[in-house]
Amino acid sequence: MVSLPLLHGRLEPQEEGAPRVNQLCRRHYLSRVLITDHRLALTSLLNASFYFRGVRTDIAAHDRARLLCRKCKSDLETPVPGHVFMQCHAEETVVARRDLQEALAAFERTLPRTDTREASESLMRSLIFDWNTVVPMACFIHKVVRSWRWFGQLLPTMVCELTPDSDDDEEGRWDFDSPTEDGSDEDGSGLEMEIDF
Repeated sequence: MVSLPLLHGRLEPQEEGAPRVNQLCRRHYLSRVLITDHRLALTSLLNASFYFRGVRTDIAAHDRARLLCRKCKSDLETPVPGHVFMQCHAEETVVARRDLQEALAAFERTLPRTDTREASESLMRSLIFDWNTVVPMACFIHKVVRSWRWFGQLLPTMVCELTPDSDDDEEGRWDFDSPTEDGSDEDGSGLEMEIDF
């Protein structure tokens, strides 16, 4: 089971009065964050749906050097992932944090430097579960996630492109001059190639 530490003990903003713990409710960020990609990025973070190393890896079972942040190599990709968002020194993340800091200034909030996982968690929790700062925080999360989207991902190992003269084409099964897009004959017979990414 994956822990969702950003959701633990959260205080939901209320229309009137102070924020309070509310176990079952429509989360305020769903209605406050109007840009779909930002809302999805925020929801994915809260549900631990990203493939940062710390989220799906038992840190004690692996060599620490192999679990360091793949972008800046300065600390572990932590389960929150606090390092990836609040501490990573990768250029794209630093620029996104600067943009977040500028956006928070409109709400008279600052973005203090965090040196520990707990401080990063606390800061992220306070910004996400604040009625005003959830929108710039969702934008920030989206920017950071986009910078990680293809970083460190492996391409499928079984996919290769054959040249017409390769040994694998000895039987003439591949018709690269076929009038149809899938390599089949016009009557629908022949070889159809499906590659599932």
